[in-house]
Amino acid sequence: MNPRRKSLIRRTIEMRCIPCEMKKWWSTLKNLMWERYDARKGIGWNTGNESPDLLHAALWNSDLISPIVVELILELRPHFHIYEKQPGTDFSPIHVAAEVPSYIPLPFERNLSMGAALEMITLLDVDALISRTNKGRLPLHMAIASGKGWTDLKRMINIVPATLSIRDPLTGLFPFQMVACGSAVVSNHRTIRAKMAYTQLNNNSPKENSRLLRSFSNAYELDKLNSVYSFLRVKPSMICRR
Repeated sequence: MNPRRKSLIRRTIEMRCIPCEMKKWWSTLKNLMWERYDARKGIGWNTGNESPDLLHAALWNSDLISPIVVELILELRPHFHIYEKQPGTDFSPIHVAAEVPSYIPLPFERNLSMGAALEMITLLDVDALISRTNKGRLPLHMAIASGKGWTDLKRMINIVPATLSIRDPLTGLFPFQMVACGSAVVSNHRTIRAKMAYTQLNNNSPKENSRLLRSFSNAYELDKLNSVYSFLRVKPSMICRR
């Protein structure tokens, strides 16, 4: 999505309607979101004849589409119910936004203003942060397990610090312990892989790519350490918990 397209979307958000020059693009984007939504369905995603809401489909694709698209859908449908469950699952929008890995901006998007999808959903109703899935997981547990860093987690913690005292029912760990486990909880370093993919466009030498990989890995470890420290600073009593 190029800067000109983002400018058009920003104007569309302000107008709260799709202008004629964007209707073809909007129709294509919706079809792509539905196709990928259908492709990632697995066990427990039996929706029968029910159609999931477009917001749910967009959030399940929020690792690949810009957050500005989620913002557009929220503006086009301002009265959706924050606790509305996705058909066939026990996920509400906040759980989906937490479950899906964060969007990684493309190089030309770095200087464009756009909030993360998780932050947008959180600000709609902060009480959603204490809503649980049928398995007992909080949005915070799901956000950590998906690999989100301190930048994404900070607002959740600041709003409801009490969630730091609640164990994740799937791992049995407290949030700060989940973060400390790092790669043991997060299946892969998606952000590192994406950054390395960008460097390949520059035809770097193997030595330079090796240096960049170490740099990205160190930044990941530093962010993990910062998250653990910040969690314990908010809730110091957790350091004595086992």
